[in-house]
Amino acid sequence: MTSWADRLSRLFAAHQTRLESFVRRRTGDAQIAADLTQEAFVRFARMPDGETLDNPSGYLFTIAGNLAQDHNRRVSRWRRLDGGQVDDHHPSPALDAEAVVAARERDQLLQNAILALPERSRIMFLHFHVDGLSYQEIALRLQTTPRSVEYHLTRALALCRAHVQQAMSGGRRPQN
Repeated sequence: MTSWADRLSRLFAAHQTRLESFVRRRTGDAQIAADLTQEAFVRFARMPDGETLDNPSGYLFTIAGNLAQDHNRRVSRWRRLDGGQVDDHHPSPALDAEAVVAARERDQLLQNAILALPERSRIMFLHFHVDGLSYQEIALRLQTTPRSVEYHLTRALALCRAHVQQAMSGGRRPQN
């Protein structure tokens, strides 16, 4: 009867290359694959009942697959948390002063367009776009019909669009 150490040595010799290739396909990195393959053999060797397995190579591949999956999860988690390498050739993704001013001007323009709406249309517009209410919920709240809500929202969008276009072209404010 052969010893456990002899069986492990034969298993390593027979499957090391295939196992590394298997892990490399899953991780995309030869060095990581070599490390995880070695870790798989170490974990397999520490098993108290490893000698009684019917399919030791299959179990070894399962261990290696799980190690590769755990590695990929760690890398994925790290990438989500880490901003990555600083690239001196690309500008910061933060908005520059010009973009901040333009965004504020756009926000003010939209706010003015909404404030210029007739009161009932403005209320429905805000309920729909800010509060996230449905046509039916707005109709119940304002004691009207969903069709009326649809009309007012369509009208509000047209008036806002006209207001913004007039402001962008330097013209005077459109009449409600």
